[in-house]
Amino acid sequence: MAALKPERRRRPRVPGEHSAWRTDAILRPGLPVSIIDISNAGARLRSPGRLRPGRPVELQLVRAADESRVSRRAAVHRCAVVGLRPLLFEGAVIFEHWLEDPVEG
Repeated sequence: MAALKPERRRRPRVPGEHSAWRTDAILRPGLPVSIIDISNAGARLRSPGRLRPGRPVELQLVRAADESRVSRRAAVHRCAVVGLRPLLFEGAVIFEHWLEDPVEG
């Protein structure tokens, strides 16, 4: 039986659909993204546009409960192609300042 790998992430992630945020978001200046999962420290995103590692970005989130908006400055950590038709990218961003509890918002 294989041993379980230790968790490497700094903070536990919450699937986008189980978080306090809508799964559709905007990566400024206007790239639509979908939240795959999110934590206090960052998010994993799916996008029709390439995310450039090392580049500073701003993620605009919408709280599901009241439609209020929150922006977080972040840096793109990684990006990979995950689909060809249509072309889709999956990437991760790390927030400059932690987000409040991703489940409670």
